[in-house]
Amino acid sequence: MSIAGRQQGASLLIVLLMLVVVMLFGVSAAQLTLMNEKSSRNDRDRHIAFQAAEAGLRDAERDIAVGQLRPVHGIEFSAWRGVAAGTPPTLPD
Repeated sequence: MSIAGRQQGASLLIVLLMLVVVMLFGVSAAQLTLMNEKSSRNDRDRHIAFQAAEAGLRDAERDIAVGQLRPVHGIEFSAWRGVAAGTPPTLPD
């Protein structure tokens, strides 16, 4: 085997190693991107849940201010007045 043949084999090995290194960079970049996407999605979901809770509270405040108290799970509002004093609400029969 001549010197030129050995050099071609060495360059093939170097190119394969470089390809593996570039592939590892690509895989780590893809994993980092997916992790950032999951984090962004979690932040968005938390924000949506917070907004929904705020909207529910605003709706309840409006109902209390206007006096339009609706039954909750079949329990009239008058049954909940004793809850603050420590007595449980009475359930309908």
